[in-house]
Amino acid sequence: MPSRLTVVLVSLLLATPAGIFWLWLMILPSRVALLCPEGCRCEKEGYYVNCSDAGLNRFPSILSRHARELVLDGNRLTCFENDIFISKGLVDLRILKADYCKIRRIELCSFNGLTKLTHLSMKDNEISEIIPGTFETISRLVYLDLGINIVEHLETDVFNGLVKVKYIDLVGNKLQYLHPDTFVRLPNLQSLFLSNNPGLQIPIGRHFINSHSLTQLCISGCNVRSVSVETFANVSALERLDLSYNNLRSIDMNILKVLPELSVLNLRRNWISEIIPGTFEKFSRLEYLHLDHNMIEHLESGVLYWLVELKAIIWKETDCSTSIQIRS
Repeated sequence: MPSRLTVVLVSLLLATPAGIFWLWLMILPSRVALLCPEGCRCEKEGYYVNCSDAGLNRFPSILSRHARELVLDGNRLTCFENDIFISKGLVDLRILKADYCKIRRIELCSFNGLTKLTHLSMKDNEISEIIPGTFETISRLVYLDLGINIVEHLETDVFNGLVKVKYIDLVGNKLQYLHPDTFVRLPNLQSLFLSNNPGLQIPIGRHFINSHSLTQLCISGCNVRSVSVETFANVSALERLDLSYNNLRSIDMNILKVLPELSVLNLRRNWISEIIPGTFEKFSRLEYLHLDHNMIEHLESGVLYWLVELKAIIWKETDCSTSIQIRS
């Protein structure tokens, strides 16, 4: 039993602001520990919660309500249910990662309450469908990664509400068709990754994507056989275009005329055998051109004449093991 002197000293200590602060520091670690789910690691006073590879088969039940970053990678969660985050009081989340979790279904109102979320990653799951309206309540989202899932089709309004999103990754899905207006309501979208969707239809006679803000488009490994002026006519702000690892045999010389801001063009690993003189006529913004691993054996002397801003052209490692010679 504490002596009267001890009681008096503690009482005097707690009567000062410094004493109260000391007591708070003593209590805080145990409080955070209580809020950290079993198998998880909680740091930065509970703001960072890492439950990766924790053997979870359902959403963790005890979480710090002021968590700002939650990592759920490598568990077996299968489904994000309606109101799952708001029901846990996780309204301060900025970053949510749920990669490799076997997620199959995302219910319509799963992300209710996450009004501060800026980063969402659900890569390498088994998601086959995104219901229109799923993202409407997370309007501050900047980064969205849905790569390596099994999504085949996206409705035109599936990304409604993502007015601040800059980056969307749909690499390695099973996309078959994209409506041109799928991304048109995303005024800040800058980077779109669609690579390794081998069944994706890339149209020749109409627009592929309508976007006035898009600066980077990657559609490598999509079995593209041909593209035309109409394909890229409505993405005139593009600065980087990746068409590598496709089945292109030629390039329409007029494509670059509708892409006046293009500085990087990646055409490696195709079947292009010739660059027709005039292809780059009056086109001077291109800085980097990748032509390696094609079937090109020579370039006419005037082919690169208009590329006055060109810094590097990669062309020597061809599949036919022949170095390209520029004819004089």
